[in-house]
Amino acid sequence: MGKLKIKNIKKKDLKIIMKLIREWKKEFGFASYWDNTKNVKEVLRRSSKTCWVVESNKKVVGFRLAIDDIQNRVWSRLIVISKDYRGRGVGSFLVRETNKKLKKMGFRKVYTYVEENNITSIEWHVKTGYKKVTILKDWYKKGDNGILFIKNL
Repeated sequence: MGKLKIKNIKKKDLKIIMKLIREWKKEFGFASYWDNTKNVKEVLRRSSKTCWVVESNKKVVGFRLAIDDIQNRVWSRLIVISKDYRGRGVGSFLVRETNKKLKKMGFRKVYTYVEENNITSIEWHVKTGYKKVTILKDWYKKGDNGILFIKNL
């Protein structure tokens, strides 16, 4: 693995981002909202300054989509790392470095929510310093709860 680099997402990155989302969905069964290019484009249009790719040897190997809202909160909506780069610290690097950028932008906390049955994501968020706040009853659909997490920057 080469040196990792964080860059803001550009339009040219959309194709690889969609490929990574579809691979991730196939493997884990989550993210049906995100496999629609229109939805990803809307996030990039609204919040391009808070969306990044991580590159290794100038190749996009993952990304983070975050959305800032009118209350000056930032929501980490989706983090996906290529299967070949998982378990090698790439996701932790991406979040650590982009959290530094978010803090410089004036954000003090990052919010996210995770499907209650997505154990891998829950464990990863706890490991990287997120705190469970509450269960979001029927958040995704009836009987499909979410968990709200917050991380202080």
